[in-house]
Amino acid sequence: MEMIREMEGKDLIFVVRKILKRSDTNPSLNRFLIPNNEVLWGFLFEAEKAVVEGGNGLGVVVVDPRGGLKKWMSLNKIVLNSSGWLKFVKDNGVKAEDDSVELWSFRAFSKLYFGMNVKKDGSPSN
Repeated sequence: MEMIREMEGKDLIFVVRKILKRSDTNPSLNRFLIPNNEVLWGFLFEAEKAVVEGGNGLGVVVVDPRGGLKKWMSLNKIVLNSSGWLKFVKDNGVKAEDDSVELWSFRAFSKLYFGMNVKKDGSPSN
């Protein structure tokens, strides 16, 4: 989360911690399903909600636990998807049914970002 501070991120909110399901790491699905989350929905600007409700993906930038920025996710209702998700899973050695991902949201210069922490087998954040 150091990178969030360096980016002068504001309004950091915890969205969800989810133990990954097999479907979250399935290459043919290529997405991270977020449980219905009112916290995240309440964090979006009205214009962002309109984009999502209109069926279009809302581009978001993700701060990887290793500190990199990835512009590869699209928010469609409660799904984050893109080819970058599978790279995230591989690069972080995430395993379904064992590991969990914490999803945080914040803004930097009014732009929507997500931060992710990987929790391995119940151990502290990386």
